[in-house]
Amino acid sequence: MHIAPSFPNLSVLLVDASPHYRRIIRTMLYQAQLHRIFEAADLPSSAAIFIQKQPNIVILDWDLPDGGGPKCLAAIRSQRTSPFAKAPVLVMMERPDKRSVVQAAKLGAEIVGKLGQSIVSSVSSMALRM
Repeated sequence: MHIAPSFPNLSVLLVDASPHYRRIIRTMLYQAQLHRIFEAADLPSSAAIFIQKQPNIVILDWDLPDGGGPKCLAAIRSQRTSPFAKAPVLVMMERPDKRSVVQAAKLGAEIVGKLGQSIVSSVSSMALRM
């Protein structure tokens, strides 16, 4: 019998401009017993929530409007603006290309995945490494 890992105290910041995608991902996280989920639709709100809530993991849409994905990841990793710069970041891309994947990795993304890939297994693997 396989028992799925449970992370009841793990908090996740979900950053995506689309309420539809946020709802889908939130539902997947709830099904994986992750219930401390904070949501942001843009760079300014994600920065405020990140500092206020101190999430354990960040799920970030790379394709935020106005280049917000790379800016958000850079802000998270900046020691000057973020006391929680070591939080693992899972970056989602609609159409990952080599340049974007390399840029995300250089900015400090833990995992880069295509939208629709198994977010829950990625979050679980990051949580197990914490």
